[in-house]
Amino acid sequence: MSIRLKILFVVLGFSLFSGVAFFVYSSATTENYRQLRSAEVSKTVAFESERAGRVFAELERNAMDIAVMGRMAYRAGRAPEELGVLVSVEDFQDSRVLRNTAGAGLWFEPYALRADTQRASYYVFYDSATQTVRHDPSFGGEEYDYHTRSWYTEIAARLDAPNTTAWSLPYFDDIGTGLLLSTVGAGVYDEDGRFIGMGTVDWRIQNLIDRLAAIGSTRNVFLLLASPKDDYIIANTSRGGTDIAGAPLGALPWYEHLRFPDDGDEGAGIGYFTEAGVAYISFSRILDNGWLFSIQVPRKEIFGEVESRNTRFSFIIVLSSLFLLLAAFFLLSQLVSRPLRKLTLGVTELGCDDPEKCIDIRSNDEIGTLAAAFNKMTVDLKASIEQSAKERAGKERAEEVAEIKAQFLANMSHEIRTPMNAIIGMSELLLSGNLNSNQRRSVQDIHISAMALLDIINDILDLSKIQAGKLSLVPGHYDFTLLIDNVSSMAQFLIKNKNITFELIRKDEIPVCLYGDDLRIRQALLNLLSNAIKFTNEGRVCLTISATETSVNFDVGDTGTGIPEQDIPTLFDAFTQADKQKNRNKEGTGLGLSITRSLIEMMGGHITVESVYGQGTVFHVTIPRVPGDETLIPRAESNESTICAPDARILVVDDNTINLNVATGLLGLCKINAETAAGGMQAIELVRKNMKNSENQYDIVFMDHMMPEMDGLEATKIIREMGANMPIIALTANAVAGAKEEFLAAGMNDLLTKPVKKALLNKMLEDWLPAGKIIIAPPSDTPVTGEAGVETDVEFWKNIEQLEGLSIQTGLDMVSGRRDVYEKSLKLTIREIEKCDNNLNKFLAAADMRNFRIEVHGMKGSLAGIGAIELAALAQELETAADKTDSGFCAANLPFFLDGLRTLKTGLAEAFTGKTLSRGTLEIHPQLPSIFEKLKTAFAETDFLAIDEGMENLDSLNAGGALKEEIEKIKDAVLIMDYDGALKVMLELLK
Repeated sequence: MSIRLKILFVVLGFSLFSGVAFFVYSSATTENYRQLRSAEVSKTVAFESERAGRVFAELERNAMDIAVMGRMAYRAGRAPEELGVLVSVEDFQDSRVLRNTAGAGLWFEPYALRADTQRASYYVFYDSATQTVRHDPSFGGEEYDYHTRSWYTEIAARLDAPNTTAWSLPYFDDIGTGLLLSTVGAGVYDEDGRFIGMGTVDWRIQNLIDRLAAIGSTRNVFLLLASPKDDYIIANTSRGGTDIAGAPLGALPWYEHLRFPDDGDEGAGIGYFTEAGVAYISFSRILDNGWLFSIQVPRKEIFGEVESRNTRFSFIIVLSSLFLLLAAFFLLSQLVSRPLRKLTLGVTELGCDDPEKCIDIRSNDEIGTLAAAFNKMTVDLKASIEQSAKERAGKERAEEVAEIKAQFLANMSHEIRTPMNAIIGMSELLLSGNLNSNQRRSVQDIHISAMALLDIINDILDLSKIQAGKLSLVPGHYDFTLLIDNVSSMAQFLIKNKNITFELIRKDEIPVCLYGDDLRIRQALLNLLSNAIKFTNEGRVCLTISATETSVNFDVGDTGTGIPEQDIPTLFDAFTQADKQKNRNKEGTGLGLSITRSLIEMMGGHITVESVYGQGTVFHVTIPRVPGDETLIPRAESNESTICAPDARILVVDDNTINLNVATGLLGLCKINAETAAGGMQAIELVRKNMKNSENQYDIVFMDHMMPEMDGLEATKIIREMGANMPIIALTANAVAGAKEEFLAAGMNDLLTKPVKKALLNKMLEDWLPAGKIIIAPPSDTPVTGEAGVETDVEFWKNIEQLEGLSIQTGLDMVSGRRDVYEKSLKLTIREIEKCDNNLNKFLAAADMRNFRIEVHGMKGSLAGIGAIELAALAQELETAADKTDSGFCAANLPFFLDGLRTLKTGLAEAFTGKTLSRGTLEIHPQLPSIFEKLKTAFAETDFLAIDEGMENLDSLNAGGALKEEIEKIKDAVLIMDYDGALKVMLELLK
């Protein structure tokens, strides 16, 4: 749009604004006039209605006076025809009253007269023709009967006491005048108070109508006179001259728009309505006699002249303003448009490089200043464009370099991983061979260093994927409580021999199942925990977990060295380590926190840090809470191939009988009849025994890491010193970075995490069993639910399902669905609880927190293995407290834990009691007494080899029914080295 058009629009707008402004002003002035005029008319109506009220009052007094005269005459005994003596023309000479009336009269009822008299009346009226007062003693003649007239009957009906008056509804006089009248009467009563007649005054309504209608100036003004009490229109002078007197008020459609003044208001009430397209204003009042008086005046009758005048004047103002502003428009266009056209030409030539093309405007006004500013802007803009081009080129180069760097890191990590895997694999093969002590130590150093380098390579690979945008999450449904327990166990292992404690705090209600990438959550938490442990030399490391309806929160705190304030802004940058001078001896690439932040942000969460240098650090992590479905948590796949090795000899070492049962049960799926040992000493004896015959040596030893008296590491070292070279696999829940190196250093070959999974166990067997003993069986379509030939005891499992806090599905998942193995685990739990009850109280009383921790750790695994998740969580809290030697916490919370164990034990015992009773009578095998006798001697001498031989002899009996149950009790007691308990069962059987 051109400047000319814009100026023109401004001029037109200003003109319009001027006219509107004046119109608003004139309207306000008109409104003031309207209010004044309305008030004037209102007061006029009020004044006239007040005058009418005074006339009504005077008429009522006259009627009362006539009634008094009639009462006096009646009491004096005067005859009706003589009443004229008392009521004379002279008594009504006040023409001011009579001219507002049509006459006055005195009337009696027939029963108040003599028998020969039918009526008695006296009437005085004003003769308008002669303008004189006349009287008629026998008004209307003989035919006129006032007792039947409407005015008489209406007033007689309304008079209810002496000294009162009443009005009749309007009527047209049919005797002489034909006027519209209304009669006011006062009653005449005898000495007994009986009504005998009335004195009346007739009022000519037209007198009031004529006077009030004169308020308007045209025939469009009309008046309403009505009696609201009787819902009756007295008179209505319409614009067309039509009178609808006698009709109900509802006949007027605008009646509802009438307004009446408030109490104490001297004016009339003002209302507004429209009829037949004409706007009216009504002025209304209620008269003293209760009648409604209202006049309706067309709006234009009152306001038309001033409104018309203001409209004409506004139009003249608008035209004048428009003329003046058009003249200004042509003048401004000459002063402004021509320079602006030059500016437009300069803008079109902005892209040229010719400096002579600058805009040539040399005026000293605002246009000249604008042109100079434009010329300067042109120069600056060209320089800015050139600078932006250089920066864009630099940015593209930096992005290209970053892409090359990311690609290099990815390629490097993959290229190094291949030979590194070879180094790790070859070192593991060497460790499994015959090496002297110096060779073993050197190979172990190679293996440990290679694993550390592999961790660095993994971090670099993750970073390169993140920077290239190729790292993606793999969400799924997962067990959140299991993840936290796993992270907690790993943190405790990482602490090792450092003088610090680890504390796990659960706040509020923690979700059981969530949806997300649990592997990446575990990675992020372990990165934070490993850093906290690495930089903390004393004090504690704490993992606090809380949850809201929308988020899950993790706080990882420590009492370590803290972070300098100047290092916090770059803390999450790659290859950055805080306080490098002080921490130069700490291993690490500086990638962990960068990867952690990227993983958390990919999950839709965020991470922050608080730190006080020299006091400690707290990392706050928040991720969205996405509920999971427990039924969709991946379980052991049923279509995996099963390894069968019926000729394999395997030893499982664990102090926890339930863990032994689970492991032997899973091995049983592979047709392996594994041997067991309940501790390190027993394992050493069994290995020593089998070393005498090379054909009887164990193919694999699965060794528990944490056991009382002698742990798995110490037992492994002794076995290696004996010269045994069979593969030893660590059983541990501490599968964290560095754990495998420690196990390898002790002489172990590999590790298997607990709880043991069938797939991982098969992989371990495939890796370490001699190839000639392995048979790969195809997957079976039939799920394994129990031992072959054993029917499921419906009543027994029904009782187990009713035990509170026990998840059968979780327990069955632990043993790949084998009900026979799970059932045995439940039975072993009863003995484990008895042992745990005694030992925990004993250890706590002796302040032996080390063995207290080992005992509760084993109980935790047993409870988790059978699906008692809540009790397992309580055991975890006691284990954490024992690790910190917090005997106070243990003493306060142990009773609650033991109560839960005892309740579970009672429920399990009752279920198994019912199962035993249903097995029938017990039949003793003939060979049983001799086997028991040998076992009794072996128990007394603690001869592990003889005990093991006795167990094999019991298995060879292939007992069934109730006898099998009792033999299982003996074997369970032997597993936990409860030889007294085993003897007790044996003696009961022999009886």
